[in-house]
Amino acid sequence: VENRGRAPVEVALAMTAGGAALELAPSAVALAAGERRQIRVVATARGLPSGPAAGELVAEARRAGETRTLGSARRSLSFVVPEVR
Repeated sequence: VENRGRAPVEVALAMTAGGAALELAPSAVALAAGERRQIRVVATARGLPSGPAAGELVAEARRAGETRTLGSARRSLSFVVPEVR
C-alpha cells in the first residue's frame, strides 16, 4: 500500500468471496505521508467450501477520524480455502 499524499491516512481493507465477507487481519493500516509499505493480510473464510476461490480486495483511504474516502482501489484475487480437519 502507498500513501502518495502529504498527510497521514488510514487504509481500511475489506474482502469478499462467494458472496461472503471475509474477516481480515489487519483490517486497517495507518500510513504516514509518502509512506509505501508491503503488508501481509490474513483472511478468515468461514463458511466457504474448501478449494480454490476467487475474491475481491477493497482498500479505502481516509484521514484519521474522518468518514470521507480520499481514494479507493479494488483488486480481484484468487486463493485457496484449506480443508477443515
